[in-house]
Amino acid sequence: MKIKANQQLYKGISIAIATLFIFISSLGYFLGFDINVFSFCIYLLILLSIACLSLLLYFVIDRINHKYIVFDNEKIIEQNRYAERILVYRHQILHTKYHNYINLIWGIIDFGYVEIAYRVDSKDKDTKYINLYLSPKIYKDIFES
Repeated sequence: MKIKANQQLYKGISIAIATLFIFISSLGYFLGFDINVFSFCIYLLILLSIACLSLLLYFVIDRINHKYIVFDNEKIIEQNRYAERILVYRHQILHTKYHNYINLIWGIIDFGYVEIAYRVDSKDKDTKYINLYLSPKIYKDIFES
């Protein structure tokens, strides 16, 4: 399976920024303006433009991104236009854990990434980690099958 690297991350960031701007503009509209038909139409136009700009930003970043993560039966490979690099072999993986958590009180925002713990050699005592941003569906397809 071949997926774009960090696509889940910039999708989550794009949604979070659009939500923040929509919240700020809604707060400003309802606390600062008289509510009538004309001002409400302008408010809806601003919300629509925020959503369109967020989608446009997502598609531009997606178009510029040329890095892929390739999952096969033996290894996980990071691939870009000119080179490829083996991240980890399947037999080296100890365990995986999926993180998708938002806690605004403590400022913890995890936009859906999988943490892969592995050891290069079975004699190594230190465990190394790789973080890959994946959707929950792709995570289940790759690691829980």
